[in-house]
Amino acid sequence: MPVAEPAERAFIRDRIVASVDATLRAQQSVLVDDEVTAGEVRSQVRDIVNDTLLALADEADRGVFDPTAIIERVQVGLTSANIGRSRAGHDVHPSDSLSAASALFDLALPRLIEALGDVTLTAPTAIAVARTLHHCIMARVASASVGYVDVLLERLSVAQTEERMRVSRELHDRVAHGIAASLQRVNLGITAARTSTDDGIQMFTMATGLLEQALDNTREIALELRQTVGNNVLDDAVRDFLGDAASAGSTTAVHTKGIPRRIPAGVGEEVFLIIREALRNAVAHAKAAHIDVTFTWTDHNVAIEIHDDGIGFDPFQVRTDSMGLLTMRERADVVGADMTVASKTGGGTSVTLTVPSRNGTR
Repeated sequence: MPVAEPAERAFIRDRIVASVDATLRAQQSVLVDDEVTAGEVRSQVRDIVNDTLLALADEADRGVFDPTAIIERVQVGLTSANIGRSRAGHDVHPSDSLSAASALFDLALPRLIEALGDVTLTAPTAIAVARTLHHCIMARVASASVGYVDVLLERLSVAQTEERMRVSRELHDRVAHGIAASLQRVNLGITAARTSTDDGIQMFTMATGLLEQALDNTREIALELRQTVGNNVLDDAVRDFLGDAASAGSTTAVHTKGIPRRIPAGVGEEVFLIIREALRNAVAHAKAAHIDVTFTWTDHNVAIEIHDDGIGFDPFQVRTDSMGLLTMRERADVVGADMTVASKTGGGTSVTLTVPSRNGTR
């Protein structure tokens, strides 16, 4: 015996969809900030209610609860993995989705029990309705989580690839070039020595200088690769880095406002690498004489501003494939942080990174 006829299912479903939508709007959930995401939520709620009612009908007919059938129904329908990818694309944190799932359960359960309560003794009990609704919600949450994590892993892979490419460029442009130039001077010195000219000593001296510079570059790159946040708070890790790294004539200062807290290792390391890239850009490209790094800690987030007095640039003229900025934005996306870049030609540059406390600052 079916638990509810199609018309009844549609009525129950539409009531629940409207109730969830109104509740999320009252809570000012980010899931209803734009119509695309809000439409996905309504579609998910409709599918979950339909799945629940169909699963209850199957259970009433068979007398057996089959969670496998629920999972299969989710997989053959509009995949929730795409919803998870969309959430990641819109920078919606999983906590927001889980909060919406909790609201759906609280709102849908009494309405389903009420709608099915006038059926005879063969109708599902309140426990059966709760169990089925829970499985239908979690089946889609689990599927969406896969899509969400896939996007984060893709972003992390891109960020790691960009970091390897940066190290490769540094080794090629700074170390290999210096070694090649020094070898050229050595060969010229050998030739000069064979012809008994006075140029040999000069060439060997130049080669020695180039090799020393290549050695310094190698040590600097190795030092950068060893720098991590570790057990330090982020402010101190940046101070340590600036104390060890060569500044190429730039002066730097680190300022802290509020009370620093440790943040999860994965988040901290990514944020540290973003700051390091911003500092490198300020020195290598902006030719900054002075750089200020300001940490502002609040209960809700930590905001990091890297400001330099360099030559600046026109943001509208920056290539979309600019390696440094692309890597920084990818890393920010991975940890759910907001990053803004403000600059103008001749007016310096400010990079601001805001890391929300929901990422685990404590």
